[in-house]
Amino acid sequence: MTELVLDVITTEAFISVNPRSQNNGLDAFSSTDLGSGNVFVNPIFVGRSKTSTLRNIELTVPYMHDRRFATQEEVVEHYNSGVQAHPTLSPALTDANGNPIQLNLTETQKSALVAFLKKLTDNSISSEVKWNNPFR
Repeated sequence: MTELVLDVITTEAFISVNPRSQNNGLDAFSSTDLGSGNVFVNPIFVGRSKTSTLRNIELTVPYMHDRRFATQEEVVEHYNSGVQAHPTLSPALTDANGNPIQLNLTETQKSALVAFLKKLTDNSISSEVKWNNPFR
């Protein structure tokens, strides 16, 4: 199951294979945070947000579009047991019956996944002068 989810959500460049905004099941319904639904004014976009790269993930804390998770462990736990059934939930996060997929990973598997994510960060990028100011 873990391999399937990683294949679905990333490419070799560690970006989503589907560049459109996705609903990752943070909430069961959207009332104030409409996500892309605010922009496109179409019910199919409600609760969806753009996905970002996993490269340099440690440098982008806090996580999720609304900054609700402070650690990668919290993000992994969300996908492990907290994905909510939302009307626009990404198909990659649903089973054949449209129910949210919960990974149900063991503590060891969750720790291994977080360790893998940490390997995607190049800490030297944060101290590289040419990346410090994008307006130069």
